[in-house]
Formats: sequence, structure tokens, C-alpha cells
Amino acid sequence: VFAVPGKKLDHKGIIINPTPHKLVLDPTGRLDISGGVCLKDKHGKFSEDLDFVTFNKKGVKLSVDFGSKASAKYGVKPVSGAYRMNIGKNGISIVGYDERGAFYGLQTLRQLVESPATVTGELPYVEIDDYPDLKYRGVVEGFYGTPWSHEVRMSLIDFYGKFKMNS
Repeated sequence: VFAVPGKKLDHKGIIINPTPHKLVLDPTGRLDISGGVCLKDKHGKFSEDLDFVTFNKKGVKLSVDFGSKASAKYGVKPVSGAYRMNIGKNGISIVGYDERGAFYGLQTLRQLVESPATVTGELPYVEIDDYPDLKYRGVVEGFYGTPWSHEVRMSLIDFYGKFKMNS
């Protein structure tokens, strides 16, 4: 058995799991989302996945899109699950190669919002490009005693989604 070396990166206290392929911090500013976000969901699919932010029509613009045209325009890697996120002075933009990629981008946003490094309601200016390395990502369950309850299983499904697992 051999240990697999991990990545040692300094992202100024920001932890995103799994580690994105590209994360570029812009130290010139932070985006205050404490007043809420105004969702521009071009496909109308993601409002229920944003339970970690407050909605406000006058809030910071949060744009979510996916598909071949949008992903080509923004240079998203043509791989299922790929996305590009940009947080800057004009708001938050998430573009997925496909619907799965847009969802994964939202899960990365969740991790940023819930991070102890952003507890003030201010997100760092950042650009993230990411895509799955493996087609299937998940866990193996094994029981040596009482199986998990239905409630525990349902909470695990939420956990798997938050960390971009699909099996």
C-alpha cells in the first residue's frame, strides 16, 4: 500500500472539496452578499439548491447558466460536470458545461459561503475552473450491525450532493 500525495495549496483559508483544478484568488476585493442575491437562473432549475443564501431582488447578481453555447462562450471544459465560477465586483457567475456542472458550481459556491474564511458575508474575488477527474464518485457502504435509518440515508444523499458525488 502506498500513500497518494495530496496537494499543498495556499488558498488563504478557503477550503473547497474536492480541490478545484484551477482557483485564482484576486486579492483586490471582496463581494458582500450579506444583503442577499438576485438569482438570474436562465433555465429555472436551481432556486431550490440555493438554501444557503438569502434572495433579494436588489441583491448581488447571481447568474447561473449551462449548455453548449454558454460553456463555449466562457471556455468551460467540454466534460460532463465541468463549470466555471467567477466572483467579482459585478456579482457571481456560474456556467456549467451541462446541468450537472452548474449544480457542482453551486455546491462550490455553498462551500465558499459556509466557509469559516467568509463568515462576514463577504466572498473573495475568485475564478474557479473545475471538472470531475472520475466519471463515478461516491462511497461504499458496509454494515456490521444495525443498518442506517431512512433519515440517515436521506441526509447522506444531501452530503453526497454537497461534495459532488454521483454514485
